[in-house]
Amino acid sequence: MVSAPDERTTKVYYYLDDSTPYVSVVPVPPDQICLGDFKKVFNRKDFKYFCKELDNDIGREVKVELIKDETCLKKSPNGLFELFLLPANQGHGTLPRNSYRNGFEESAGYRLNKRRSMQALSSTNGDLDMNGGQRVSMMTTDQSISAGGSMHTFIR
Repeated sequence: MVSAPDERTTKVYYYLDDSTPYVSVVPVPPDQICLGDFKKVFNRKDFKYFCKELDNDIGREVKVELIKDETCLKKSPNGLFELFLLPANQGHGTLPRNSYRNGFEESAGYRLNKRRSMQALSSTNGDLDMNGGQRVSMMTTDQSISAGGSMHTFIR
């Protein structure tokens, strides 16, 4: 159980990847607490820090990124110090991005599945081609000649 803060400490609630908040008691008074003070207690690297603020233009709460350690924390509209943390390597947004190639949209999952299927179909025989690249051969079943005299190859 986290004890109630006194006038020399501040409770900061933070969210990592679910809807249940974590709480840390920071040994800094509420009127002086900054992002850097929370980072000293949190003690983990590679996160982006966001807080909620009321945006007058849209009349709703928005999440604003805090970048500088000197930025003072403000209470959210519900009266608490709340931070929302995202891994820094997750990119700038919270939604997966699609890329466009040759006018077609490709998701990141599509490219990964495409790469995996190509690796499953191919095998290398260790030979190098004339340009120094490695030759790749496709796995095939037995080749059979049909009655018409043409050769068929089936890829598994």
